[in-house]
Amino acid sequence: MSTWTDHVKKWRDCQLCTLACQRSNIVLARGDVPCDVLFCGEAPGQSEDALGIPFVPNAPAGSLLEQIIARAIPTTVRCAFTNLVACFPAEAKARGDNEPEHYEIRACRPRLEEFIMLAQSRLVVLVG
Repeated sequence: MSTWTDHVKKWRDCQLCTLACQRSNIVLARGDVPCDVLFCGEAPGQSEDALGIPFVPNAPAGSLLEQIIARAIPTTVRCAFTNLVACFPAEAKARGDNEPEHYEIRACRPRLEEFIMLAQSRLVVLVG
């Protein structure tokens, strides 16, 4: 199994699908690794793309998720956050389509599977 540092080095320059040309930053993950609960969204938004982290706490989706977590999960529970795809689908968002394409999800699957193994979470929560 690789470490978080190995994971970042391996994926930070990913070019496996056309989303790589649309991103400003690759958005891999944030939070505690290993974790108890892993939250997985569909794709990074514009704020996440700008900062390179998923579910930015002061952006709309991240703020709402943080509020839900604060009310529903004890502070002793370790959480991590990622997405099905690690790149902002700018062209799809411009069309009003908020879901990544199936081929984009398939291209990002090895990265996601590797992160899930690193996270060692007891629960994966799909968000979106």
